[in-house]
Amino acid sequence: MNEYISFHKILDLIKQYQQSSARLHDFGYGDIVYFMNDSGTTTNYPFLFVTPQLISYDENITTYSLQLIFADIVNTDLSNEADVVSDMSLEARRFLSEIRRGFLFDDFDCSLPASATPFFERFNDHVGGVVLDVDITIFEDINACDFYPSPTATGTATPTPTPTFTPTPSVSCKNYRITNTNGFSTDYDYIDCGGNPQSGQVLGYLSADICAQLGTVVITNGATGTITDLGTSC
Repeated sequence: MNEYISFHKILDLIKQYQQSSARLHDFGYGDIVYFMNDSGTTTNYPFLFVTPQLISYDENITTYSLQLIFADIVNTDLSNEADVVSDMSLEARRFLSEIRRGFLFDDFDCSLPASATPFFERFNDHVGGVVLDVDITIFEDINACDFYPSPTATGTATPTPTPTFTPTPSVSCKNYRITNTNGFSTDYDYIDCGGNPQSGQVLGYLSADICAQLGTVVITNGATGTITDLGTSC
């Protein structure tokens, strides 16, 4: 398992999880009073918001206690309240599954069992969903050696440039639908239009639409799902 992962990296990995989800359309973090996405633009629901609660240091591990708010818009007639809580609960479960069995396995661990609290008609946008309380565990021992970047002479850390991925225009990309045909989760791999390997998971009897390079979508955990070419370019 990877060691010495910072809180900033944890947020980046959770955002990668959100981007891999077929349901969740936006991401944000910070104090709950600033419940909005991290870009400051109009929030697109369903939405994942992360609020840090507590950091605990032990001899060989650091534990980050987080609240993950999985939220979606509730209709004005409240007709979809049960659907909103059900869908967001599945996303909370999927997040825990990615830590224990998915692409987050090598980066950090979590304490189970974990609990989530359903909510209705909350915040200015009139949303519902679940609040997942989870303890994220990072392996890093208490050591006098410095495992993190040293500050510069001015006292500020040297920024790391964010890599820019430019899609190759000649690559043919199409829209695909991954459908789970039974009650177990379906895992799949594909290559996106930027040439980057990706993976995802579809829970029981649900489906996910993705944009992938032609012919690169593969079911990875046996014949538990179907791949449908939607016939449109992306």
